[in-house]
Amino acid sequence: MTDKEIKFIGESVTQGFEIYKNNFFPLIIFSGIAWLLSLITMMALSGPLLGSLVIVTLFLTDNEKFDLSTETIFKGFRYFVDLFLFVLIWGVGVGFVVFLVRPLPLGWLISLIISYSVNVLIMFGPFLIVDKNMKFWEASLLSIEKVKNKFQLFFMLYIFAFVLGLSGAILVLIGVFITTPLYFCILSVAYKRVFKKL
Repeated sequence: MTDKEIKFIGESVTQGFEIYKNNFFPLIIFSGIAWLLSLITMMALSGPLLGSLVIVTLFLTDNEKFDLSTETIFKGFRYFVDLFLFVLIWGVGVGFVVFLVRPLPLGWLISLIISYSVNVLIMFGPFLIVDKNMKFWEASLLSIEKVKNKFQLFFMLYIFAFVLGLSGAILVLIGVFITTPLYFCILSVAYKRVFKKL
């Protein structure tokens, strides 16, 4: 990796963490509500609620604070169909492939590689849906196009954000809702840098 790419990852993580730290309590409350509603609806609302969290973290890349309100929590519902399809199609698609390869020799390793690779390629999809009002397939393809040219860079960023969030949850022994916003804060900073010219 080049010095420029290392700097990109470092600045995305640093600025994302700063956003997370400065809005810690509203973000974890927001995330907790989103996770609870997703679980209650058996993940049927996870797409729009994910979109709401993306909208908030994108907002925070340019603003210091946000107001936690009912309107904020449900902002992602403006993009309900595309966010729902994004989560459904990619979730079911990856899940089906993983199901097929699991029984193979080293199937768990292959399924892990497939799962992480696809998640990296589509990582900016929800951001493009809510920020550029794109259809889910158009957003997915644009994310894939941008990421595939520098896959190693974005894979490292994804893993770093994911592990950082996961380790935080393990350390404090509480739910993933605490660290989900950190992951999205980091990706929001990276998204703004990658797609600022669009």
